Amino acid sequence: SPAAPARFAAAAAGSAAPGATESTTPPWKVLLKEASVARGELRLEDLAVDPNVKLRMSAITGTVGNVVSDGSQRTELALRTRFGSGGTLAVNGGTRWNPLASDLRVDARSLDIAAVRPYIAERLNAVLASALLSARGNVAVNQALAGSPLKVAYKGSGRLANLHMLDARSENDLLKWQVLDLEQINAKIGEPPPEVTVGKVSLAD
Repeated sequence: SPAAPARFAAAAAGSAAPGATESTTPPWKVLLKEASVARGELRLEDLAVDPNVKLRMSAITGTVGNVVSDGSQRTELALRTRFGSGGTLAVNGGTRWNPLASDLRVDARSLDIAAVRPYIAERLNAVLASALLSARGNVAVNQALAGSPLKVAYKGSGRLANLHMLDARSENDLLKWQVLDLEQINAKIGEPPPEVTVGKVSLAD
């Protein structure tokens, strides 16, 4: 897809002293100064589940900057994409992965959750016929050390619309509504017990 040229820089972390052994030579780091994408497209297919899950992201636009190969520095990103036929997702903020620390502003609108129904079917004795997920808020993800608990926090709002669930055996209606709005969500998981508070709930069926 058409995209502006990316700028790269590679440099050693330090200079090896004369006579230094290979084991003491500082590793190289690769730095991606900035990259941009416009009208990108990505297709994913998971063959490990039945039926296979197929996801399509189109109209991908955005920029990524200050990407270091060892993940020790914060990477800034601003991305927007369309999911499936109509849902959109915008993500802005920063992240690093060594150690993992991310703070992102997320704006998701009408994401088709039914597209991932095989994952949900493994956990529910029901059939998800339709559901659209929207959310707007801040997501923080942290992991102090490899192998330590992954901590995820979310503050914002959420909406689950056009929900229609069927009984897995009879295929009769099990649960159905037009719009469920959740406001002032404050959720934290990763440290037991999980904490979730919601300031306001409104339902239209």
